[in-house]
Parts: sequence; C-alpha cells; structure tokens
Amino acid sequence: MNSQLWLSSAEMPEVELYSIGEADLENLRNWKNEHRESFFFKGIISPEDQRRWFVAYCERPDDYMFVIRLKSMPIGCIGFRLLDKTLDIYNVILGVAEVGRQGWMRQTLRLTCTYALSRYPGVLLGVKVLCANPAVDWYKRNGFVETRVLDDHFELDLDLHAFQPCERLQVVYGAQH
Repeated sequence: MNSQLWLSSAEMPEVELYSIGEADLENLRNWKNEHRESFFFKGIISPEDQRRWFVAYCERPDDYMFVIRLKSMPIGCIGFRLLDKTLDIYNVILGVAEVGRQGWMRQTLRLTCTYALSRYPGVLLGVKVLCANPAVDWYKRNGFVETRVLDDHFELDLDLHAFQPCERLQVVYGAQH
C-alpha cells in the first residue's frame, strides 16, 4: 500500500490533499454514487463494493487517491494512477456543492498534477472524460487539450507548455489526518 501522503502548497494554503484511508470510504462511495452519471461506471456502489475496491487499490503501488480538504473540511476527492505508461487523472469529484465555483477544484487539480509530474518525470499526464460530462470544458480551461475523440469519451492531455506547477509543493509521507 502507498504510504499516507499529505500534499499542500504555500501558494494555496486553504487546500490540502490527504491520501485516502478506511475512514474516507463512505464519503468516497457517497460522492461517486451522487455523481455516477459523469463516470464510466454508472452503477450504485455498495459498502462492500467500496471495501473491495479499497483492498485492490491498496495493492496498486502507482495509484493515488486523495481526499480534498478545504480548511480541514473534506469537500471531495481526486486521484491519479500510472496506467499503460501514462498518468491518468481520475475520480475528480466535488462532493460539497456549496464550495463550488470558487477555484478550489482548479487548485486541487494543479496540486495533483504538480505532484504526479514530480513523482513520474517525463510521463504523459491525461484524463478520459465522457462526452456528456460537463467537466470536459473545465479540463480545457485548466490546461488540458483534446487529443482523441472516441464514441463515448474524450481523451485530453495536460499541455506542459501552458501548465504552471506549484512552486512550493510540500509532500509529507506518513501523514495522519
């Protein structure tokens, strides 16, 4: 299992990312179920399904899932994984709608991309988004460019020439939250 990680940046002190633990599973499950129409898997996730996913996740050394905390309050999640020799951003969910449209998720995405690219230098970073998902435009506004259009989804890659990584990334291993 990946060790517990805490990510932050002095540029955006209100937002912190903590790698998930067992205590986060119910929030993750609820957020995913509430937003399932935006994801490839549209079924309802049961507590048992979530537990099985977590057990498998813990066995994947190149898979990172974080709880997003805004001023210590969990507001969503974001993950990335090394998949087919590329970095794949996934499960980007704002779970608390009341804090939406304030730039927190943009900061979260930037923080995640900064860490992913520092952890896996030289590896392409992208995202797969369903065509019907309104987040497609959000990714484009946040530095991703469309590279492929398939029947049901887009593949977008981070434009490294336009991306501004966090300059003061803090990474703490073994962090408790």
